Amino acid sequence: MAAIREIEERLRQFVADTEGVMGVVISTPDGLTYAYYSDRAFDPDMVSAIIASMYVLARKSGRSADMGDPKEISVHLEEGSLYIFPLGDLILGVETLPGVMTGMVLMNARKMLKELGSLTEEVLK
Repeated sequence: MAAIREIEERLRQFVADTEGVMGVVISTPDGLTYAYYSDRAFDPDMVSAIIASMYVLARKSGRSADMGDPKEISVHLEEGSLYIFPLGDLILGVETLPGVMTGMVLMNARKMLKELGSLTEEVLK
């Protein structure tokens, strides 16, 4: 249980440190919420379902085109953006407000992915 608390704390820290991030969620490939954090209105189950669907479709497309699995997915919408990353057997999704500095989101997310990798492996054992 200590590892899941560390994961949730790392998600909280990411949201606090990254301007414009509404929330962050870790999802299973079938769209179930594994862990999340948000300090604003945020539906983690909806975001989990969306990011899992997008990731699985992108993975299927990449494999069909013999290009491999996605490394990152960015979806820019009228009311914000979604950034999606593989995290071992899980998927990380970041929801942002419109107009955020994409570079900061990506830089902080990549840093967090490295830190979360070993933590999620420990919990999934």
